[in-house]
Amino acid sequence: MRIVFTLPTLYPGGAERTVSNLANYWADRGWPVTIMTLNHQNRPAAFPLYPNVTHRDIAYHESLNRRPPERELETCLKRIIESSSGPEQALIRAEWNKLQPLRDAMIRAGADAILCFESASAMRVLMACGDLDVPIIVSERSDPHHLLMKNDAWTALRRRLYLKAAAVVTLTEEGRQYFSGPLEKKCRVIPNFVVKPDPRQNAPAYARMRQRTVVAMGRLEYVKGFDLLLGAFALIASRHPEWSLHIWGAGGALAELSAQASQLGIQHRVTFAGFTSSPHQSLSEADLFVLSSRYEGFPNALCEAMACGLAVVSFDCPSGPRNIIRNGVDGMLVPALSVEALAEAMGSLMADEAQRRTLGSRAAEIVQRFSPEKIMPMWEELVLSRLPQNTCESC
Repeated sequence: MRIVFTLPTLYPGGAERTVSNLANYWADRGWPVTIMTLNHQNRPAAFPLYPNVTHRDIAYHESLNRRPPERELETCLKRIIESSSGPEQALIRAEWNKLQPLRDAMIRAGADAILCFESASAMRVLMACGDLDVPIIVSERSDPHHLLMKNDAWTALRRRLYLKAAAVVTLTEEGRQYFSGPLEKKCRVIPNFVVKPDPRQNAPAYARMRQRTVVAMGRLEYVKGFDLLLGAFALIASRHPEWSLHIWGAGGALAELSAQASQLGIQHRVTFAGFTSSPHQSLSEADLFVLSSRYEGFPNALCEAMACGLAVVSFDCPSGPRNIIRNGVDGMLVPALSVEALAEAMGSLMADEAQRRTLGSRAAEIVQRFSPEKIMPMWEELVLSRLPQNTCESC
């Protein structure tokens, strides 16, 4: 089985980590795996890849790689245009001279199945390759109700193009419910699997001596709600002077968040630790994990924190955390976007080591609840069921 993944980059991020995990899993089984990025350029991959995973970047936006579509692709694109609105047609025309190199790269890769992660890149693959006899499976990585497309025309074109996909994977049932009508029949719910920490390197957090550290992890962007987390920590910082807050991640909001910490008078208690490619090690050195996202898909950082045996607190945003945390059993859910409720829950756990240990010991069960042995058969059954009948009898 030859699998090709597509996504924009292999920079730090949840989709990139998931693709790396899936690629390594299948490569370990002996499947030929290629990760095709559209705009990664020359930066190293953020997460480790097995030596037998091939990574290629096609420089999709580079002007030197553009050329008009050849006859087969042009015919395919004209069919899409004929059924599209004026604004949708303009979007297709904007991609017109970029799609043939993408199509050529996919054909050269010789995929039995193409798995697309991230909506815009999935739409481009469907435009370029939707008429080929290769199943294209789209994986939505966040809550599609909140996906910020460029405009209404992009949203309409996404729905139109997704009808050409062999399947659309969402992370939660709430995400699946976004796709009504004909698309609903194409949807499957497959959560992320959770990687078990290496016990030789990381003892469960609840079993270790702590440093009184609250940790958060994710891209430094608005959706992750670190501004809300800083506000919550500021409300309780004076009552817990021995505690500090470490935020792991990189992104464009760093300067704004640093300024906010200074304005709140907590700058000496907050560390912006940057990106880590070893999240288990960073998480297992903390006492409490907080997820403050405005919305989510199926957050890897939350799963990894629980796998490390950390007590966790999360906003109960519309999808994701409520599918992971068993409230009061292995973590705490608080009303979405409520800074006061988040502060109260954090303060309660910061003051109660026994409760942190109890929640953390149950949190570690996530490695069984969402193990690769449970999740990967879902992916394999889906991929195999979408293959043409004459494809890969030995798969």
